[in-house]
Amino acid sequence: MSKCATAKLQCVSVENARVTIRNYYQYRHVDMPGWNLGWTWANNEVIWSMRGAFATDMGNCSSYKSQIPHSCRKDPAIADLMFDQASPENMTEGCCRGGVLYPWAINPANSFSSFEVQVGNQEGNASVRAPKNLTLLAPGPGYSCGPLLDVEPTVSSDIGGRRQVPVFRTWKSTCTYSSFLANKTPMCCVSLSTFYNPAITACPDCSCGCRDADKSTDSCLSEGNQVSWSSIADNVDIVKCTDHMCPIRVHWHIKNNYMDHWRVKLTVSNYNYRRNYTDWNVLVQHPNFKQLEKTFSFNSTLLPAVGLGEGTLADEVALFWGLKFYNDELLNADEDQLGSVSTEILLKKDLESFTFRNGWALPRRIYFNGEYCQMPPPDNFPILPNGSAAEAKQVTQAVWPEEKKAMAPRGDKSDDAEEAAVAQVEKRPISTILIIIAMQTEALPVVNKFQLTEDPHPAFPPGVPWVRYYGTYKDLQINLIWPGKDSYLGVDSVGTVSASLVTYASVQALKPDLIINAGTAGGFKAKGAGIGDVYLASDVAFHDRRIPIPVFDLYGVGLRQAFSTPNLLKELNLKVGKLSTGDSLDMTPQDEASITANDATIKDMEGAAVAYVADLFKVPTIFVKAVTDIVDGEKPTAEEFLQNLAAVTAALEQSVTQVVEYISGKSLSEL
Repeated sequence: MSKCATAKLQCVSVENARVTIRNYYQYRHVDMPGWNLGWTWANNEVIWSMRGAFATDMGNCSSYKSQIPHSCRKDPAIADLMFDQASPENMTEGCCRGGVLYPWAINPANSFSSFEVQVGNQEGNASVRAPKNLTLLAPGPGYSCGPLLDVEPTVSSDIGGRRQVPVFRTWKSTCTYSSFLANKTPMCCVSLSTFYNPAITACPDCSCGCRDADKSTDSCLSEGNQVSWSSIADNVDIVKCTDHMCPIRVHWHIKNNYMDHWRVKLTVSNYNYRRNYTDWNVLVQHPNFKQLEKTFSFNSTLLPAVGLGEGTLADEVALFWGLKFYNDELLNADEDQLGSVSTEILLKKDLESFTFRNGWALPRRIYFNGEYCQMPPPDNFPILPNGSAAEAKQVTQAVWPEEKKAMAPRGDKSDDAEEAAVAQVEKRPISTILIIIAMQTEALPVVNKFQLTEDPHPAFPPGVPWVRYYGTYKDLQINLIWPGKDSYLGVDSVGTVSASLVTYASVQALKPDLIINAGTAGGFKAKGAGIGDVYLASDVAFHDRRIPIPVFDLYGVGLRQAFSTPNLLKELNLKVGKLSTGDSLDMTPQDEASITANDATIKDMEGAAVAYVADLFKVPTIFVKAVTDIVDGEKPTAEEFLQNLAAVTAALEQSVTQVVEYISGKSLSEL
């Protein structure tokens, strides 16, 4: 991983030079107010004119009477122009971005800046000497630059790289960054929490300095302090008083454990009252990033591990940054709350190495904007509760949204205790289940099997056609809800609208411990599905809600994972596949592309809608689907569906019965 910036000076002619600053750092950027490049002339040079940048100090040019130089300083300091300050004739390639240089890994096209200088007082080619004492402020201290060394003359590009201009002299300097030179104290710390332990591992005390107890100072404001906000307007470094005193905190929360995946919530909080962080980035090292499947509200990429210490392997390092116009700016704190951005990260388990033991699921290192964040000591890491590692791997949570939006720019109001309380293990036996089935033909065999009774006065709004069947089987209170017949056309009320409504009303009225969405579905022979196969869905998503706008596209897909039931799967030997939901029985080319992107094995008209509502109430949900038709087969879908509906319904009833039988007497964590 490159760890340098370079400054290259190319002499196009005796009097004209092009200077290029290039940022090779993968994850460190130059923020506003931008870079400032300085040097000392070797002779008595002056700058006659510049394009693409300007000297910040003209110096003493009193000896020039007619043509006045742009700068006469022996040690000029050069800064980039803002775009709105530069006329077209005064612009060069890569100039005029206010001195901002992006990290190489995020935006290589904007990781360099260049400008042109017309130099005076030269005495011919032989006297051309490299400037000395190169300095780079980016925007503050931290960079140390080596001498400008002769390298092979090459060519200088012009007109957007379409024209090559020969040069006769090229010098190059390498500038390296040191946090010790840039910062008196660290600027970032890390806190940790997990679903399996209510304790929160806070940032280490005094991570970024210490403060007087319960007092506001020039560097921090205590909560509830009456100091006028206008009085601190000029103090850009004032932060909220905390035990860690860091401007930035990165929080890693282990949120969910599924059969094949696990989920993390990554939150970055800004404690600085007067500073926003534009185009921020976070670098995290963790051994499971080679199995990183999705980052929902940030951009992300994997980086090579070079430069992060011995023992760091490839594919262990991930870089995260904000989505443009959505959360690429980390706002300052205010009187009410912190500035904050967050995302959820879904990782696939490597069953050879995955464990919650010994802090394996916690990050190894974290950097914010290239600055190392102080980690808690390992002996303070959240530990597993009493029990075996196998028990810990069964700790799961209900359906959870894949596309939870990033925190609002100033964050939500939840505190760390809420983060740590997520997904506590449910120990009590399952008492009440809710079975949702869209069609009467599918529902009646289950009703008959468990001898359920139709409720003449269900707790539903008056006028709706929804039907509730109820009864007791062993230790379970069973509620089966069928959306009924359309009041105008007399057909089953299939589709996502009815499914959403009946799920919402049923959860409100019946307070189930577990939802089972059962029904028939189309299958894909390309994924191994056959008529009569019964699947337990692992993931559910929509395929007909296409919103081609960043983040809204994720909302449209609405990907959720079903409740993880590894023991039930093992016992019943059911097939597992991903379920895609849409409001049409057939499949358009656009649907097919979305279904392929969802990696679906089965297709229905209700599942993702049920999952959406179940998530609102955090009710665990599983999906039992029997295949009636082969979507990518030769027969028309509608014809094959009607032909096989009665026979496949029998297979569905048998599988639902087996699932209910297995659930009886067990807790959620035993599934």
